Amino acid sequence: MKHLPLLLFCLFSGISSGTNAQDTETFFNKTDSFLKVHVKEGRVAYKDIKSNPAELNELIALAENISISKSDAKAYQAFWINAYNLLVIKSIVENYPIASPLNKAGFFDKTKHKIGGKEVTLNGIENDLLRAVFPDESRFHFVLVCARLG
Repeated sequence: MKHLPLLLFCLFSGISSGTNAQDTETFFNKTDSFLKVHVKEGRVAYKDIKSNPAELNELIALAENISISKSDAKAYQAFWINAYNLLVIKSIVENYPIASPLNKAGFFDKTKHKIGGKEVTLNGIENDLLRAVFPDESRFHFVLVCARLG
């Protein structure tokens, strides 16, 4: 089974986000646990996740209606980075086996996902919700994973 690399984003422990602090903390904790189980040496076990997607689906469902204020920059960034990476994993799993997400038309720019109370594409998360809000943050390039080797 081929695994694709995943750069891990360090989760912020105990982050609260105001109105959904409980859900946010649960989301971060469950995401951390999920990644520790399914990512080894920077590679995602897509085949294993595909055979049992319940935990991934639970994370996506949990994140659907979480709302985080931009004023809590660390929590906001952590949420959207984790949401992006989980959606990439989910989209790869749904199309598994796939050599590259670029082989799936609209993977990054057409397919909309319900997450964070919005309907958004992966490019929308990256460019509109992260880079546009934090234009001086250069680390997004390293933590938003496109599921490619290299």
